[in-house]
Amino acid sequence: NKKLRFVLTGSSARKLKRGAANLLGGRAWICRLYPLVSAELEHRRLLDRLNRGSLPAIIDSAHYKEDLKAYVGTYLREEIRAEGLTRSIENFSRFLEVAGLTSGEQINFSAVADDAGFPPRTVREHYQILEDTLVGHQLPASQKTSKRKPVATAKFYLFDVGVANARKRIPVIEAGSDTYGRALEHLVFLELRSFLDYRRLDCDLTYWRSRSQFEVDFLLGDEIGVEVKAKARVSPRDYRGLNALSEEVRLKRKIVICGEKMLRKTDDGVEIMSAEHFLKELWTGNILG
Repeated sequence: NKKLRFVLTGSSARKLKRGAANLLGGRAWICRLYPLVSAELEHRRLLDRLNRGSLPAIIDSAHYKEDLKAYVGTYLREEIRAEGLTRSIENFSRFLEVAGLTSGEQINFSAVADDAGFPPRTVREHYQILEDTLVGHQLPASQKTSKRKPVATAKFYLFDVGVANARKRIPVIEAGSDTYGRALEHLVFLELRSFLDYRRLDCDLTYWRSRSQFEVDFLLGDEIGVEVKAKARVSPRDYRGLNALSEEVRLKRKIVICGEKMLRKTDDGVEIMSAEHFLKELWTGNILG
């Protein structure tokens, strides 16, 4: 469609702040651009995206593994070096290695600091750099329950599934495997984060985990709970976290994304659907208006 216009900028928010530039407070909107989402890719084969990620230059590459390896091995480090955001690019490279391996997990600053070999305060600063440069996103923990005490630690996700795979050195993701489940959860997070920003919806995106080990992967505001499973068939045990959360938070919808092809609803109101169906419903506005 040649009538469409695109305005792309390469300005660094950190450079602007250091230079005391006029940031147009109250007059300029913040617009974040993400890797391609399912609606832009016409809902192409899910397994391809879980392996390749969604970067425009890589999604159709004949040598996507080599392209991803080059991207994470050179470009990310050089991007940080060019920004001048850290005194030691070698230290940051070690941190990036550890952060990549723990993408999708709760952030443990002390553990990452031990593995990377520098203080927790430096690790916190490096995570902030990844957020400021849009290389990663934190997913806060919901604190909305009192009966079951929630954890407070955020999770961290890299900005693209393919980049995370390359950092973790995952060769190939096969359907139903443990790596498939983790990659699918990562992809759903990125789609939800992109949808909320692109539609400019004022809705918190969090996850919930109780100290008694009940968990819900994603919580949209106080109304929708989403659990992601790699299984071809789920049982009530797989969504007990949703039911536990709904005892304290009045959820309007409880959704389990899994490998089941047929859409169904359980007696306790849990909607079971495939990832493909969920993503189509999301981008047509049927999950969040």
